[in-house]
Amino acid sequence: MERRGAKRLTSSRIGERFAELRRDRGLTQDQLAERLQVERETVSRFERGVTDPSMTKVLEICEILEVPVASLITRISANVSDYRVRIEAALQVCVPADRELLCETLERLAERLGKQANSDRETDSASAAADANASALTRVPGPRRSDRERTG
Repeated sequence: MERRGAKRLTSSRIGERFAELRRDRGLTQDQLAERLQVERETVSRFERGVTDPSMTKVLEICEILEVPVASLITRISANVSDYRVRIEAALQVCVPADRELLCETLERLAERLGKQANSDRETDSASAAADANASALTRVPGPRRSDRERTG
């Protein structure tokens, strides 16, 4: 069941990316559908993640939207190395001084977000421990086994 949910999430994210790219290119669903030779509803289903396009359709969509398939995949990936590709691409368009500024900013942001994530985890752990303690304090013990055997 979890695998099906993960697949739906990936389909949804691919669809969202297709929709974003389509809008960025100034295309309507009708226009994209016409170029793909499918119904507009089919494009809508792809974008909502309801239906997965075939690999052939993915390639056609990427060609129409003028994006490499790899860029589509790296935009939806949870793999850290895929983000490296995006960061390197962003650095390519910068002059050296701006690259340094971008790297420093990214490092500071990552450090800050990392501290926030650690703080959130500590808060969650402390909250869970407090809930467990409160539950243990308010728990009313039931009859002991020996008591149940005597009355049963």
